[in-house]
Amino acid sequence: TQDIRHIRASANTIVDKNGEAVFLVGINWDVTHLVQAQEKITESNKRYALASKASQDAIWDLDIKTNILKWSPSFKELFGHKIDLKKDHLEDWARLVHPDDYDRVVLGLDRFIEAGKNKWEERYRLKKGNGEYAHVNDRGFIVRDYNGVATRMVGAMRDVTANTEFLNAIKAQNEKLKKIAWKHSHELRGPLTKVMGLASLVKQDGFKDITVDDFLTYISAAAGELDQVIREIVDASEEVGIYDPEEQEVLKK
Repeated sequence: TQDIRHIRASANTIVDKNGEAVFLVGINWDVTHLVQAQEKITESNKRYALASKASQDAIWDLDIKTNILKWSPSFKELFGHKIDLKKDHLEDWARLVHPDDYDRVVLGLDRFIEAGKNKWEERYRLKKGNGEYAHVNDRGFIVRDYNGVATRMVGAMRDVTANTEFLNAIKAQNEKLKKIAWKHSHELRGPLTKVMGLASLVKQDGFKDITVDDFLTYISAAAGELDQVIREIVDASEEVGIYDPEEQEVLKK
């Protein structure tokens, strides 16, 4: 088979004393490898663009020397910011980081780069276009030159708000369950111990050391305490959805 080559040609004319062209002298370069390299770059850029559109992440590219931060179009779609996706500055991103996370994330990034490390990852809150804060997981990789100087950083930011809120809800529910367990194991023991103590006293000595009226008064008070604790447990259980509504009403009666 015959290969098709890409040629770059350049030529100059040689004229006689009358100014008429008599010779054409030139040179041809085989630039096939350059054309093929450019085609690969173009194809790679197309794949990157398609991947950026399909990804749930906001892909970014930071020029560390100029602090120019380029975002994929998904950044605007995910977080609602109307910014120049090609000429955004690193400070524009830094202003979106939650104040409580600023030192750890923004200043921490500078320290990370200076430390000579390459793989960076942080979870923080980022302000959205509507003023709300999203929980994001941000990962980046630092590119360094032969002298170890950081020149570029590329990465991807993912909105993990839904996962974070879900985990926080589970933690809150676990705290409520701990309180319910505490009431079961401790607060129920108080009135129950009183009832058992009174019953044991009457069983051993009858009503020698206590009158019937006092006994009934103590029993009634202990039962009231027990009923209150049970109602508190039922109410707390309702908050975490342990019982269905019908069961809840029966327990409250």
